Amino acid sequence: MISVPESLTQEQFDRILGQFNERHQGYSRSHRIALIEGDAKFTSSNMSQRDMEFISLKDVTRREILAAFKTNEVVLGDYGQIQSFEGIKQAHKSFWEETLLPIMLMIENILWARLFSKLSETKGKIWASFDTSSVESLREDYELKTTMAKTLADIGFPLNEINKKLDLGFPELPWGNTWFVKVGMVPVESILNGDVDNSNNNEDKKPKEEPTVEDEEDDNKEEKKNIIDLSNRDDALWSRFIARQIPIENIAISKLKKIFYEQRKKILQNISYKKKDILDFFDDEEKELKKVLMLIYNMSSNIGLELLSEEVVSDSLIDSNEEITKLIENRLNNISVNIINTIKNNLLKIINNSYDNNSIQENLIEEIKKYYNKLSNRIKNMARTEVNSIINGARYIHMKNIGVTHSKWISKSEIGRESHKSINGKVVKLGDSFSDKFIIKYPTDSNAPLSEIIGCSCITIPIINIK
Repeated sequence: MISVPESLTQEQFDRILGQFNERHQGYSRSHRIALIEGDAKFTSSNMSQRDMEFISLKDVTRREILAAFKTNEVVLGDYGQIQSFEGIKQAHKSFWEETLLPIMLMIENILWARLFSKLSETKGKIWASFDTSSVESLREDYELKTTMAKTLADIGFPLNEINKKLDLGFPELPWGNTWFVKVGMVPVESILNGDVDNSNNNEDKKPKEEPTVEDEEDDNKEEKKNIIDLSNRDDALWSRFIARQIPIENIAISKLKKIFYEQRKKILQNISYKKKDILDFFDDEEKELKKVLMLIYNMSSNIGLELLSEEVVSDSLIDSNEEITKLIENRLNNISVNIINTIKNNLLKIINNSYDNNSIQENLIEEIKKYYNKLSNRIKNMARTEVNSIINGARYIHMKNIGVTHSKWISKSEIGRESHKSINGKVVKLGDSFSDKFIIKYPTDSNAPLSEIIGCSCITIPIINIK
């Protein structure tokens, strides 16, 4: 307020008010210095008790509203009461746990009771749930769960049991009921029983006939014969080889699947965009494949040499490095070119055949998908072949350089490949062929026929006779 000691005339009142409004009215004219004549003074207005009670009442009402909706000031962006980071984080966590999660659980249960449990086609096997893994305020609990999960896995609990116990939210895994051994992270059955799948079986599967007594006796003899006895040197060395080979094979499978998936995606995009050259990006595919194979080859050679150094107690790799590098380079150049050219030529046949038959775009897309599905089924054999070719090749080179004179062929998982099973346990002079029909100095030897290389899981071990 502006107060004056005496009363003003109407003219004086209008003049002071007009001057004041002209100079100070509006936010753009705030903070200007005021000049008041005739002993006039500014008087600030104080808040009354009633006004203060009104503000306090607003705070009370707001708290009641927040309580009714089970939330807090922090969730609405008011940090006046809580200013520490931990307090803010706890407020958000409380909002999720006490307000949102119960509602989400209720929705999940309603969906199950009223929808999914009544679907006859699925027989109640479908379950819908909310994904809260990206909620920052709940992530701490998830990290604690994963730490506990790792501890339980280390002491021997299968993954499916851990997932169920800790409610991690993952689907049940087909292999999740098996405990995985720490060494190389492979199923324990693979090490103890030698039960390693080899999908390179080209023989047609015949329907099983009813077993006779003689068949059962033969099966029992064969089963006893195939048991992996880890006290036996050959079985122990082969089991150790498989335990370290499988993780690299799985990495190779993952990397190759990603490359082929990206290829497929680019091709389908080019078809959708109606590009003239659908395979215009294939010039760079060989480089991408080489990067992946180089990683796999280096890992494979290291594993092969580590295993060999334990078998013959030799640390010197100086004499072998150059030859192993040359082996990797030759394999890298030949295989990468062959794989990419084969894929490209097959795709060109599909594309040209589609154009010749005036197929519609959807048919071409379907044919491309079918081709890559078939290619995906061959990745496991491809990965196993490339990993084992370098493991065995590096071992052969180093055995030769450190003076090993003889080697023995070990075959424990070859299914339907009699040529490998027939030479199991055979000892030859290092550098000689294990077969009389073709040259094969070690498993996956590039000089052998392709049918003797693909998917091979054999290994040669040194017969200790160092010069």
